Amino acid sequence: MKTLVIHPNDPTTDFLKKIYEGKDYTVFDCYNYTNDDLINAIISHDRIIMCGHGSSDGLFDINNGGFIIDNSIVPYLQTKECICIWCNADVFVEDYGLTGLYTGMFISEVEEAYLFQINESMNDIDFSNNVFSGLLGTIIDKYELSEVFDILKKCYYDKENDVMIFNNERIFYEAGQLPV
Repeated sequence: MKTLVIHPNDPTTDFLKKIYEGKDYTVFDCYNYTNDDLINAIISHDRIIMCGHGSSDGLFDINNGGFIIDNSIVPYLQTKECICIWCNADVFVEDYGLTGLYTGMFISEVEEAYLFQINESMNDIDFSNNVFSGLLGTIIDKYELSEVFDILKKCYYDKENDVMIFNNERIFYEAGQLPV
């Protein structure tokens, strides 16, 4: 499956690189691009992995301000298998009827944990981040996306780590039907 990764450079989300490092994926240049470059890259790939910081309005483009993925890009994503790993991607995916694996509010920093009254150290959060991205990176090409979802839900869990419990409850999968 021809895969495109859209991951704006941000040291606080570097742990997500474990999902795609060492794979034969196209990593989109989030520094020097036009909207047409982004659209053409999406059109020429089957699966789109989008990860970083975001909101219900899309994936943030911290390098240029605003969003790199927003409602204007949705028509190009509707025929793709999408993997959306950012805070509140669930709202975005569900609002626009996208298909794939996605996250809701996903704690990756201490401030986010405190916001949800989860008292875990940065070490616990780093552990959660690394287990999630390492596991996803290991299984993403070995299984169908529905199976990837099942494995994540089963294996990304530690009853002693409240961040992992919180995040695990916010991993979703929508099979939908991709156009042929």
